[in-house]
Amino acid sequence: MRRAVLLCLASIWTGSLCGCGRTVYVPAPVILPDCPAPERPALPPYDPDEPFDGPNNLSVTLRRDMLLKRYAEGLESALRCHKDNR
Repeated sequence: MRRAVLLCLASIWTGSLCGCGRTVYVPAPVILPDCPAPERPALPPYDPDEPFDGPNNLSVTLRRDMLLKRYAEGLESALRCHKDNR
């Protein structure tokens, strides 16, 4: 009788080691959508020889402002894409 009990326990123990008789849950792979972020823009430099509020530096300021607004819109779009596809 002891031998039968030991054999039974041994088979249960080895079965638990190799995973026999158990269902293993494997989660599905997570596929993330392609939500590209825009490249950081290269900002035009100011002309140090002119006053900051001079006509050339003013046009540089307006150009930089436009580039940064486009960049911010692209970042917000990428964020929205990630939030919508969670």
